[in-house]
Amino acid sequence: MYSPTAIVLTVGVIGYLIWANTGFYSWWVNKKKFEDFKTNNPGSFDGNKFISCPACGGDYIFVRNKGKVSSHLCKQCGKELWRSRT
Repeated sequence: MYSPTAIVLTVGVIGYLIWANTGFYSWWVNKKKFEDFKTNNPGSFDGNKFISCPACGGDYIFVRNKGKVSSHLCKQCGKELWRSRT
């Protein structure tokens, strides 16, 4: 009656809508907040200026947008440092 592809897509879209509109989405974004990263990694900052990744020492960040959320990653090692809402 319905194709398996249509069922999988429908379930995926419904799951995403539930995820994006519930507390889980906020929990996921808030799990890696900038303020927490800065508090837990004071050696990575000089005042408010980011100076190095705590994992590899890389000094450049790039931002990957994921819909309503941006992930701030170390360009050298790829580690996600913190998340922010866009």
